[in-house]
Amino acid sequence: MFDYNHYVPILKGKSGEFDAIKNLPNEIRENITPLIDIPRVSLKYPQKIQKEPLEAHFEKVINKLYKAWGTDLPLFVDIFDINPSARTSIGGHPIDCIFKLLKKSAIQGIPTTGLDRDSEYNAAIKKVIFNDRRGACIRLLNDDLLSVDELNDDLDKILKLLEVSRRYVHLLFDLRSLQNADNDRVAKKLIRIINGIKDISRWKTLTLAASGFPESLSDISPDKTSKIKRTEHDLWELILSMSKIIKRVPSFGDYGVVHPDFVEIDPRIIHPSAKIRYTLDDHWLVLKGRSLRKHPDKYKQYHSLAQKLISRKEFMGKSFSLGDDYIAKCANKKVTSGSLQTWVKVDTNHHLTFVTQQVANTVLS
Repeated sequence: MFDYNHYVPILKGKSGEFDAIKNLPNEIRENITPLIDIPRVSLKYPQKIQKEPLEAHFEKVINKLYKAWGTDLPLFVDIFDINPSARTSIGGHPIDCIFKLLKKSAIQGIPTTGLDRDSEYNAAIKKVIFNDRRGACIRLLNDDLLSVDELNDDLDKILKLLEVSRRYVHLLFDLRSLQNADNDRVAKKLIRIINGIKDISRWKTLTLAASGFPESLSDISPDKTSKIKRTEHDLWELILSMSKIIKRVPSFGDYGVVHPDFVEIDPRIIHPSAKIRYTLDDHWLVLKGRSLRKHPDKYKQYHSLAQKLISRKEFMGKSFSLGDDYIAKCANKKVTSGSLQTWVKVDTNHHLTFVTQQVANTVLS
């Protein structure tokens, strides 16, 4: 059980993000509980994928998760981005397959469901709850928050269906993208919803997750440095500032340095630009280069981007995180310029380190 000073990052289960959490120090890891969205099968090699059963894909993902997170600490696991009709080669449900693999690896996975999941999905979740005895997480989306009365009815129904009580269930509000949202209005709505949920203090944990990161960085001009507001953190702090009128203060969650609807790009079709996303108190600093395929320097652009970053007062120093250490070394050409996966690791590792400390040090007013 954790309180509002705990951090719940929602990660897409890609190799770069796994590399980022693998290299977190223990004092950071102990203050976060990631939610891993098991990714869809890669789009990069469609002919190969057609021959590979779904369970083989899951086995690869779980093996990476084991190497990255280990077995000492729990984490939430969901298949939010996987087609609900997907089945293994023998017709098994993905949840059954994934949690058997997690159990085999001794990973402390907590199953995640939602009010929109079908009966087969929740039957599989119910079985995991019974077998693993770690409870569950219920992930609430915007459409679930239209009516407090309907939400209470739906929560009662799913608890009865899963045969689990509130004290074993984590409640996660996932607002996803906050682009163009009015935080004042959203905060008032959330407080009304939280105060209206039956027995709100009895749920194992309560978390508010969202993201202010844009779906695309195309609006940022090449060779420019821009700032993007961390509106999800602004929203959380706004709610905390009204802690005297809320029955339970939620912990903080976000989507790291990507948009919630992030999809894997096919570099054969889309030409990504070099970029560094650097998390600060209330915004991201984005240093953007040019096309990694068309620019003559290609990935070597990252050396100059890193040099720009370390020359700024916002840079926190090479000892702040593994990500910052790589940025400093890249700026001085002591390491290669890396790949897209490298910079997902670097940006995410810095983000997780920074936000964990920021949340842990937040004090209610």
